Amino acid sequence: MPERQRRTTSHVRRNQRRPRAPLLPGPSAGRLRHAHRHVPPGLRLLPPDRQPRPGAAGFIDAEKKHLDAFPGNRLTVLDTVAEADKVGAYVVVEGDQGGDYYNIPPRGAHVRFSMFNLFTFKDGKIIEKRAHYNLADIMDQLTAGSAA
Repeated sequence: MPERQRRTTSHVRRNQRRPRAPLLPGPSAGRLRHAHRHVPPGLRLLPPDRQPRPGAAGFIDAEKKHLDAFPGNRLTVLDTVAEADKVGAYVVVEGDQGGDYYNIPPRGAHVRFSMFNLFTFKDGKIIEKRAHYNLADIMDQLTAGSAA
């Protein structure tokens, strides 16, 4: 018998049964249109800059900033893990810059980077999202070949 038995909740079992397929590309407004249905007002979004953005509005604002800078980007889920109330997703993001990104004007630069998102659920809704990615790598890709 294992040292420690872990209890798997129903939302974790449902997530484990979901297919692992690439997310469809599209404009951010389309992807985020229904976010308020799945994100309670108390959501804590913890991006790499560690500035929490509360609620659905904070979530949409943070995600929109990234999605609008790379219209038509593609997110491919490479792996997911789930335990108790947590779900992690390892994804690769790829696209061409079409909007400002951290004050870098659009030049059509192509970027490809990986990231890990850790979601915490309560009552079937996301109550916290932590996003981990290498912002310096993205900035290097966007400014490669530009004059110093």
